[in-house]
Amino acid sequence: MKVKLLLKLKPFSLYEVCVIAATLRGPDSQHGGLKWVFTCRLRHLLGAKGGFTRPEPAIEMKELIRMIEEVDDVDLHYLSRVKEALSVMGKLGLIAEDECDVLFTLAHAAICLILGQHDIAMKMIENLLDEHPSFFEW
Repeated sequence: MKVKLLLKLKPFSLYEVCVIAATLRGPDSQHGGLKWVFTCRLRHLLGAKGGFTRPEPAIEMKELIRMIEEVDDVDLHYLSRVKEALSVMGKLGLIAEDECDVLFTLAHAAICLILGQHDIAMKMIENLLDEHPSFFEW
């Protein structure tokens, strides 16, 4: 996979490149929902072609539900990296602000699920569905 967009950036740090690269591999758990929601979309935004990418920003509800059902302790590190990568990508202009907010909040909600904060996570997801309906396909 070539990540050609990073080469076009003016100043960027090794940290920024490493944080983004860490998310492109995907979760160690191989949970398909997490991979589809985060990894595949970030790969597409960074210029990857074919294979496991998600060209459209909208997330299918079945994949969101799958992510919610699958997420567990082993995914905590990956989700922390996703949040870092989204912050970096937002700062560098590699992702639209509203999509960055949606994905960042979903990653945070997934972390809340892992930590047993189910009510908080579900409220965050409910708010996303209300405030950003165009990012979700029913």
